[in-house]
Amino acid sequence: MTSNEFTIHPVAELFPAMSASEFAKLKADIAANGLRQMVTVWRDQIIDGRHRYKALVELGKWSLSCAEELDDDADPLAYAISVNLTRRHLTESQRAMVAAELANMKKGRPSEENAQICAFSQGQAADLLGVSKRFVQPAVKPKGKAAPALATAVKEGAVSVSAAADLADAVPDKAEHAAIVAKGARAVKEAAKKARAR
Repeated sequence: MTSNEFTIHPVAELFPAMSASEFAKLKADIAANGLRQMVTVWRDQIIDGRHRYKALVELGKWSLSCAEELDDDADPLAYAISVNLTRRHLTESQRAMVAAELANMKKGRPSEENAQICAFSQGQAADLLGVSKRFVQPAVKPKGKAAPALATAVKEGAVSVSAAADLADAVPDKAEHAAIVAKGARAVKEAAKKARAR
C-alpha cells in the first residue's frame, strides 16, 4: 500500500450503499468498539469496506493499519462478489440489479489503477449473482428506461425489480418516476399495480 487515501473501485459500487441510519449505527459501533473487519484494498482502491473506510475517516481513526491488501494479480470483481453475497442479505431483486449493472459495465482495459473488467452477458452475470437470467432482464429496464431514483430504490431493496420494470414500461416520463419514488415504496407498488392492470 502506497497511500493513506484510497478511491472506491467500481466493483465496490455495484452493491447497494448503506442507508443513513445503517451508516450511523456502523459509525457508532466503530467509535465504541473499534474496527472489527479490515477494509480490503487493491492497488490503492477500496474493494470491500467503503462504509467502514468512510466511518473511520469521519471519526479521525483511519490509518493504513485498518486495511488489508489483495495481491496485485487478484481478481477484485470475484472478491467483491464473493464477500458481498456471503455476508450481506440481498434480496433477489437486489442481486438482479447488481447482475444487470455488471452485464452493462463497459469492458475496460487493465491499468495501474483498475483491473480489467471483462464483458459479461446477462446470463453470465445472472449465474455469478445466483439469479435467473429471466429475472435480470427486467432489472435492465429500471437502469435504462427509468429515473435513477427508481433503480436506486430497487438496489436498496425498497422496491422489487418487477414493480420497477412495470412502472418503467407504463410511465415513459423519468420525472414522473422520480416523483412516484419520492412518495415511497408503497406509491411505486401502487403505480406498478395500476400499470399491470392496464
